[in-house]
Amino acid sequence: MRGLFKILIAGALLLFLNLLVLKVFPSLNIQFYGLDMYGLFFNVLFVLYVILPNEVGTIFNDLGKIN
Repeated sequence: MRGLFKILIAGALLLFLNLLVLKVFPSLNIQFYGLDMYGLFFNVLFVLYVILPNEVGTIFNDLGKIN
């Protein structure tokens, strides 16, 4: 349940960020150069976090271990 709550909060924040970057800032003639790339980067990270399983984050834990 805690993971679902994190996903919902992160999704709402990304939706708000996308709304600001794609709709509000251009209509107010505010230009933050590179901000759209940060938005795209966070969107890709969010999609990877949702789609990929939790085990993907642990693949580097055993790099320093010797069997």
